[in-house]
Amino acid sequence: MRPRPHPFAGASRPSRRRRTVCVGTLGLTLAVAAPAFAQARLEVGWISLDPQLPPPNRLDAPPGEGWPFEGDRVHWVAHVLNRDAETVAEVPYAWAIDDGTAVSGAVDLPPGETTVWLTWSWSFERHVVSFRLDPPAETGDARQDDDALSVFSDALSLGLNVEQDVYDWLLEHDGEGFERLMQNEIDYWNALFAESVHPTAPEGVLDRIRLDVVHVQPDGTGGSHDEFSTDLRWFFPARRSDSRFLHRGMDPQYRNDQTIVLHELLHGRGITDLYAYAVYHGDTAYTNSHVGIAEDGRLVAGTALMPNLSPRSSRVTVYQTPAFGLMGSRYRKRATNITEHTAFGLNLLAGRRTPQWFDQWGNRISLGNAVQPDGYLSLIPERTELRLVAPGGAPIPNARVEVFLDVGLHTYQDVYPETPARVLGADASGVVALPGDLLDELPFKRDAPPKSMVVILGVRTTAARGYAFLPVYDLNLLYIRGGRERAEMDLEVELLPR
Repeated sequence: MRPRPHPFAGASRPSRRRRTVCVGTLGLTLAVAAPAFAQARLEVGWISLDPQLPPPNRLDAPPGEGWPFEGDRVHWVAHVLNRDAETVAEVPYAWAIDDGTAVSGAVDLPPGETTVWLTWSWSFERHVVSFRLDPPAETGDARQDDDALSVFSDALSLGLNVEQDVYDWLLEHDGEGFERLMQNEIDYWNALFAESVHPTAPEGVLDRIRLDVVHVQPDGTGGSHDEFSTDLRWFFPARRSDSRFLHRGMDPQYRNDQTIVLHELLHGRGITDLYAYAVYHGDTAYTNSHVGIAEDGRLVAGTALMPNLSPRSSRVTVYQTPAFGLMGSRYRKRATNITEHTAFGLNLLAGRRTPQWFDQWGNRISLGNAVQPDGYLSLIPERTELRLVAPGGAPIPNARVEVFLDVGLHTYQDVYPETPARVLGADASGVVALPGDLLDELPFKRDAPPKSMVVILGVRTTAARGYAFLPVYDLNLLYIRGGRERAEMDLEVELLPR
């Protein structure tokens, strides 16, 4: 595959001209006429990989597709920023692979962006690639905490679009700037991945993230990412649409905590929202959710059989998941975590680039817009033996069990028909067996995001009846913990007299 052009080559970029000088195996791209700042300000902005190969355009691509071939000649490209109006001459630099220096030298840094290239033979083994500036004291470099950067060689690539107003605001009053802020966020994200250790993820989340493209664009030009060949992408507009994301004047504690961006990026890897494991009724303004289960012609949602957990809300909430974490509305560093369920879903795709594929109309959509029949949300045991127990732990024997499934097509929509999808029976020990094809009859919508789902079980004995909620999350966990063929779990059901 031929290398793609440099992401800024031929593009309109305000106040920048460029020329290229090649020195041995290093290429230097020089940009000039950047805005002036009070002091010399040198910064290692990001490190990209050249060639920028596009991700595969099919979901069934093998793990190596979209990466260079083993031993291919590639280049690491350090994007160095001089935010002053004057050239800084002969600045020492060094490239390092893991703990060993690969290349060192000195480079002139005119105003704007300079790229410094390192030739490398591609390997799928993980290495740490580092670039460091060592500005002499007489340069008056205003900050020294942004003169070095390290990345993982096999990381997923991230492309960011940011509009000019947001970009400029972050540089005011000697601010750290957009690139360094996002590099600090990525460092946190990668540490979070490494620390998310679970029995089924003993090495945590295996992938890492590397900033590969930064595109500063005029205000109001929108978030097109067509020029990116990255695995992940995000856009920061000047006009605020959500107060949690970067915008001019936001509270510093939130400006420096963009964990919510990682939440959104993981949707691009096919990961679902844990907070969507909830069951609503009557949410007509948002998703038109409806629980059609009835007793004697009366809907049970909001009654004693299925109590409303949020009486002050305009919608009836009959189930809320206890699963939280990064994908469950914990978007801040002090509170977030990656659950075992999410870690497993991510590790199923570890080492694979994020597919870019096309729907039947030719529109490019990502993995986050695809319900995969063999995706992690559909992995449940071939046989799940549910032991129905009353509060306190006593088994509920010989009950009739009605299985209601959510047939809503939308990710956050709950639609439960009045008629159960299946009727099963519990044995004398209170055990009812759920088959592995339980989810096979659900509607499949190719262009919808993954759907979190809860199974509602109606339990009836000769003297009482009640309803219990079984999130498919729990069945997924049984599967990934070794229960692929057979698993057991207790499910508490509160019965009311008939």
